[in-house]
Parts: sequence; C-alpha cells; structure tokens
Amino acid sequence: MPVREECEKYFSDRYFLAAMVCDAKETWRQNRMEKILKAIYDGDVYCAKVLFNTTTASMEFNVLSSGDTFFTHQLKYLLLVIQMNNNIDVVSEVRNVRGGLWLDKYQDDFKPTQFFKPADYDQTLALSQYNAEMPLGYQNLFQFVIIEDDNRDHGDHINYVDDDDDNGGFSPETISGVLHSVLQSMSSQLPPVYHDVETEQTIGEGCITAAYWDGGNIIILWNGRQSVNVNLFMEKEEPELAQVF
Repeated sequence: MPVREECEKYFSDRYFLAAMVCDAKETWRQNRMEKILKAIYDGDVYCAKVLFNTTTASMEFNVLSSGDTFFTHQLKYLLLVIQMNNNIDVVSEVRNVRGGLWLDKYQDDFKPTQFFKPADYDQTLALSQYNAEMPLGYQNLFQFVIIEDDNRDHGDHINYVDDDDDNGGFSPETISGVLHSVLQSMSSQLPPVYHDVETEQTIGEGCITAAYWDGGNIIILWNGRQSVNVNLFMEKEEPELAQVF
C-alpha cells in the first residue's frame, strides 16, 4: 500500500509520531519518518530532529506532529523536562525543525488589489546613506590568451596574442620589461615616485609581477603557459588612465 494511502487509512487529523535511533541499524525508523512526512506534508505538519548526548552515548530523537499550533513551544518544554528529570548529564541539540508552511492559503496566480511603488515609502535614510557612500577603488581586469586563430571567438572580451611557442613567448623577464616600459611611458599620468617592478617566481610554473605607486597598483599573473591576467587597481575612478594603459 502506498505511504499516503496508508497514512490516510490509519492516521486521524491530529497525530504524534516519535522514533528513537540509537545506532546505524535503526536508521530505517528515520527513513520511514521521512517517507511519511513527504506523503502527508502540508502546512499543519511539523517535523523535528533532536540529538541527545551523554559522556558515553548518543541517541537521535525524531518527532512528527500534526495539528499542534504550539509545536515549537511544546518541543522546548519536552527537552527541558528530559534534562531536568534525568539522573545523568544529558545535552540536547536540535538539529532541525521543519513545517508550519501555510500551504492551505496559497493563491495561485495571485492578483494584488493595490500596487506600491518605491516612491510610496520614505526613502530619506536610504538616499542619505547612498549619497554618503564612497567608492573604495577602481579595478580593471585584462586577460591575454595565446590561442590558434581557428579557435578564436571574436565575440568575447579576451585579448588574443598570436604565437606558436608553448609559453606564448612569455617569460618573467619579458613581462617585467614590458611592465617597466609601460610605466615609463605613462610616467606623466602617474605619481612621480613609484616602487620598482617586482617579480616572484617561486609560485607554480609562471610568475607574479607587481608594481605599486601612491594611489594604485598593477599585478600581473602568468600561469607559465599561454595565459596572462592583468589587474590594474586605482584608488580614484580614472577610466581614462585605464584606457591609456
């Protein structure tokens, strides 16, 4: 007999089911409880899982209840009574509580009688907060990939470089030199003093190359093969500088 038909035959409108699971051999009780819950689940059904622990053992307590509006309150009271009337120290841990969805009141294709727009609410505090916000910085990400022309998708936003070498013609020295030249050519738009270009080659097969100046930095990541990612960060929003770069 299907679970739902079995429940409708033997259960009344109000019922209370409990299952104790003390070891792995008794998990069928929990599984049976889950099947019953799925078969008869509606807005008036609650299910809870509680774990009782002592210094030497543990037990899982599963409970399924229908028609009890104060289920959560009753569960809290039950756990309190168990802990107060036990000769040994028992610690209860509520794993989950499910139920209480008001499914009977669900309205398919609901049509509200009145609409409210954002202008209908007081926006003063939200607008004040928005106007007071300051951007933390301006970030630009560039990606260069070596790929054969036949496999190139011109509709994406990746910069392609033609090269037949396995490493795309890249090397730590090449990347460092190119970055140094770019910074020199942009010296009129950058602060007069910035740190020298630094390269770290101890991570993976590629390298990380970076340069810092007052108000921004640039970090280049090469994976050792055919991909280079460039991260240009500036404290001020300067899209023109990013375009020049």
